[in-house]
Amino acid sequence: MKTKITYVLSCIMMLGIFATKVNAQESAAEARTTKILSEMTKVCNLTADQQTKMQSIILENQKQKEADWQAHKGDKDALKAAAKARNEKTKQEALTVVSQDQLDKWVTYKKQQRQAMMQKREAAENHSNQ
Repeated sequence: MKTKITYVLSCIMMLGIFATKVNAQESAAEARTTKILSEMTKVCNLTADQQTKMQSIILENQKQKEADWQAHKGDKDALKAAAKARNEKTKQEALTVVSQDQLDKWVTYKKQQRQAMMQKREAAENHSNQ
């Protein structure tokens, strides 16, 4: 009898842990989506309607990004190819919602952010090498 109770309790705990992990992954994608949408709204002056539509596009992109990561672990080339295809698809979907000018502003902003991050990394590496 004790064995059955222990078994049932352990199964319930495992289901709870699995459900928590799935919810955490979805929450992470939703959190990134919120952050990206907030930045995009500031940079591109999105309307409320554009924000609603872009939220679903960005969320789908983030979920697909996680799926690609799981599917292509350890294979940089496959991951890079999947990212390229995903980004192109997202760009085409975004162009149905935002103008080319708004998208260009976003791309420019993201390039500037990437460059600033690279400069910070280089500065930190140079500082640690001294």
